[in-house]
Amino acid sequence: MSYLRQLVAENKLDELNLVTRDILNVFQENLNSVRLMPYIFNFLDHLLSSGCLDSVFKSMSRSLLTLIRTEMTNGGKPLKLLISSVDLYCHLLRGDQVTFAKSIIHLLNLLVNQIPRVRKITATKLYETLLTLTDISPSLANHKTTSWPFPATLTKTKTSKL
Repeated sequence: MSYLRQLVAENKLDELNLVTRDILNVFQENLNSVRLMPYIFNFLDHLLSSGCLDSVFKSMSRSLLTLIRTEMTNGGKPLKLLISSVDLYCHLLRGDQVTFAKSIIHLLNLLVNQIPRVRKITATKLYETLLTLTDISPSLANHKTTSWPFPATLTKTKTSKL
């Protein structure tokens, strides 16, 4: 991570793009590897959380989304990998509009998953992520001022404004 931070500090975006391309190539080469994929997901989560790739994130977000979708749609996946995908989809919400739209759809699908633990973790992570996104925070602040104990007809006017 220190090497990546050094590349960002020195504004060497070409080298940073090469590193991200290599990471995506390793991901692609190991698709459907039950043994390696949880570690790759965990590595990507740490990498994206660190902020090292923020300067090139939007350029790589679509290809990363495609790889994650490819991995997650091929057959039954272990619970650990399913939960790790929630973190990556939440990171992808910071991408461009297309990536945001596709990632939010996957997260909403995970909110209705048959496994209660997946639903709970998805709801928590999605809420935390939406709170940290500056574009969405004003609309979520409106929820704090709304009195939800009242009947649905009274609160419907507030929610329709969102």
